[in-house]
Amino acid sequence: MQLIKTHEPALYERIETSVIRDQDEGLAPQQVRANAKSLVTSYVADKTTFLPNQLTYELFATTRDQMAFLAERDDYQACADLALGRSKGDLDSKLSPELVERGNNTTARVISTKSDQNVAKMPGEEFAQLAARSFGEASQATGIPPEEVDGLLLGSGDPTKACKLMKAFFDSILAQPVEVAASALRALSSGERSPTQ
Repeated sequence: MQLIKTHEPALYERIETSVIRDQDEGLAPQQVRANAKSLVTSYVADKTTFLPNQLTYELFATTRDQMAFLAERDDYQACADLALGRSKGDLDSKLSPELVERGNNTTARVISTKSDQNVAKMPGEEFAQLAARSFGEASQATGIPPEEVDGLLLGSGDPTKACKLMKAFFDSILAQPVEVAASALRALSSGERSPTQ
């Protein structure tokens, strides 16, 4: 919390207000913590567009590895929610201590890294082509038909399929050279954070 207070005082105030309100309402400690963490997650998602290549890459590689861990434990709903940016509740309790620590370390680096307004984002046309190619590869790797992709991305399908599809999609993007992957992932983050947009 000291890191947040030093680098992002406005975020620190929002977290403090959230914690006080939740405690006053008698919420369980793990729910108080989860609500505070979701504020940090939202802040990280907003800042992703302005991060350097290596950190952008590591942020998404961590998310992909967390998805893989959840899938291995058949927690496909949590995996799909994480993939589609809809994670709620206490995700840390579902992950290994190593992945929690890795996620926390990456988040700490995001908080302490200065935003770069001039960092390169992949142009829309190029990103659309890369995303289409990556979804094609993901569809092939998972056996999920291409016509099901849009529904899964909207969250209106089987979470098992959504988890597997998005894990394979991130595998494909992260297989690119770091600067290409990072540029694409910043483009992904700068939209509605939906690969189809």
